[in-house]
Amino acid sequence: IGQNFVVKKVVQPEDTTEDNYLGAFKYLLSSPRLMHWAMDAAVETIDPYLPEGYASIGISFNFVHTAPTCAGMNVTVHVTIIDITEHDVLLSLKVWDEQGEIAHGTLKRAVV
Repeated sequence: IGQNFVVKKVVQPEDTTEDNYLGAFKYLLSSPRLMHWAMDAAVETIDPYLPEGYASIGISFNFVHTAPTCAGMNVTVHVTIIDITEHDVLLSLKVWDEQGEIAHGTLKRAVV
């Protein structure tokens, strides 16, 4: 508990909603990309510390994307282990850009 990992990204056009929206919403960080970054951070928090032959797999994701982030902005994704049971690891998620928090939630992964 307490182990954590930070991912820092600059939002690129391919990370945005450019193919799905028009006008003002066209170049905002997409929620699916943000979720992907969070899952990558969770894997980096857990898997390097598991015995050989073990890995973690996602089993739940509780996520709120609270604010928009434009292409070109810096994003920091921070995950921290907050609970460990027999086979499951629960992590908190906090995400922010230069203007403040943009997302938060929890991720649960199972060790297999």
